[in-house]
Amino acid sequence: MAQTNKGQKTKPPEEEKIDPVAEESVTEAVVEPPADPPAPDQPPVKREKSAPKYTGPSVYIGPSISSLILCGTVFPGDKDTTLAELGKELEKHPLIASLIVPAALLAESRIKVQSPGNLLHVNYMKLARATELKQGGNPHG
Repeated sequence: MAQTNKGQKTKPPEEEKIDPVAEESVTEAVVEPPADPPAPDQPPVKREKSAPKYTGPSVYIGPSISSLILCGTVFPGDKDTTLAELGKELEKHPLIASLIVPAALLAESRIKVQSPGNLLHVNYMKLARATELKQGGNPHG
């Protein structure tokens, strides 16, 4: 045993014990260097975010248009299929296309269509005004 200055005995330092199981579970972290920035004379590469592709039924969340389409109409195909089926109706009212949403996004979209400040609400209001005027209704309620 080693002695201290005041005559007290201390234990020699023990080696750090490593649990063999814990040692096996330690993995090495590989740090990759950052990607090279683009050359100053080249514009930065723009990466487009692709919207997720939804399959399954689509739902119309726009205003009901008499003898054309009702709010809440469920279409069995995805949005692309539904838009293809609504060819003539879309020619008359192109905003219908923006108000057909995948059923997977129905809850979120129904909130947005009622909340000012987003495109679904704006398109809903534009389409409601346009169809009320054509049908002879009062666009301001």
